[in-house]
Amino acid sequence: MTDLHVRGSAPVRRRDDWPGVCLRKLQAVRRLAERNEADFILVGGDFFDSYRPGYGLIFRVAEVVSGGPPWYIVAGNHDIVGRQRGALENTALGLLAWMPEMHIAPDRWYEGDVQFRAWHYEHGIDKQTAFCSGEEWEGPQVAVAHAMLVPDPVPYEHVRLEDVETDADLFLCGHSHEGWSPIDVRGTLFLHPGSMTRLSLTRENLRRKPRALVIDIDSEGIEVEEVLIPAASGRAVFDLATWKRDKRYGARIEDLLRALESATVQGGGLRERVEKTAAECGLDRAVLDVVLDRIDNAVRER
Repeated sequence: MTDLHVRGSAPVRRRDDWPGVCLRKLQAVRRLAERNEADFILVGGDFFDSYRPGYGLIFRVAEVVSGGPPWYIVAGNHDIVGRQRGALENTALGLLAWMPEMHIAPDRWYEGDVQFRAWHYEHGIDKQTAFCSGEEWEGPQVAVAHAMLVPDPVPYEHVRLEDVETDADLFLCGHSHEGWSPIDVRGTLFLHPGSMTRLSLTRENLRRKPRALVIDIDSEGIEVEEVLIPAASGRAVFDLATWKRDKRYGARIEDLLRALESATVQGGGLRERVEKTAAECGLDRAVLDVVLDRIDNAVRER
């Protein structure tokens, strides 16, 4: 599984109990692992949505995983501080790693004759193409990375699967949320089940069902089973009424952001204009904060 994004509050447009949703997903994955007598559960990153989600929520997660199968977690961009993997010990993942069941995935480890390699998120990984073990190994090799590796181009920093250099037999991906069906590229099987949760209201998330992968590796090969994780329908969990209302103003927001690219910014005039426009449109405060943050970043880059 990957990209659970455990957090204490519901994302914009979600109208259900988000912490409860995440904990039920964890319970379902644990039961799935126990039914299949799995050696461990592997998480492809962004277990948490913030490196400090609150102690109460961390303890609730600990209750779910306690006494169960081992968990090996690759750190995602939401799990770490300032894209610095070295600060993991000061995060929620670092705290959970004190439990005997919870492990931050080492760079390299072995289960029987299977070699595993993990690439945690760090600055520049979304442009990285080389994911090689650097070791001669006769048995199966599995790679897992929290990196923007995708089968088709996307409008942000990424690497296409066809450009990935790896000696892995199986490559498990996290970071992008959509997921895809198994893809074979030059003998490497790339897998991405998609985010375990649906944070944002998109057409894809309205229809998509969260899933996990049950993977069996032995001397005869690799078998993969996709398993749907119990979840309400997208239309049941998303606030479609406010989404439809705010869609009417999406073009105006994009026009404003495009205008910023060529505008001369003076004082707080632009910010005041944005806030006034947002008030006139009736945009949610959360949406306004995103716009203002994007503007502040653009101004700093000037």
